[in-house]
Amino acid sequence: MTAMKATGGHTKEREVQERFHQLANWAENEMELKPDSTTALRGADAAAHARAMFEAAGVDAGELARLIGGRPSLDPNAAPGAHSPKLNVRVPEPVSEALAAQARTLGLTTSALARRILTEWLNSRPQETNRIA
Repeated sequence: MTAMKATGGHTKEREVQERFHQLANWAENEMELKPDSTTALRGADAAAHARAMFEAAGVDAGELARLIGGRPSLDPNAAPGAHSPKLNVRVPEPVSEALAAQARTLGLTTSALARRILTEWLNSRPQETNRIA
């Protein structure tokens, strides 16, 4: 049983998520740090310190990653909190519009359709090194 379910289920989880987002918004947009501060952690150092604090408090890393949110990894075998690689591609407007229209027709997002197209194309290539599960 996870800590959240033991203390009230989905309502408590939503409250925790809402509070997290409020604090994150404050930290990202309103909190002012001295530019020359030697004690304030930023970026990856701040994230690592926060994770260490949660883990020291007994919060499971997988549960923490789930509560913090973000998109789940596309890899079902990925470690908790792992992110899928992101690919940004510029295309001509007609290609973008055609992709969006086809995605709507299929009931998919443009990202899901692009993943499908790339996977099918790579799997159709004769080289064995291109095979994707």
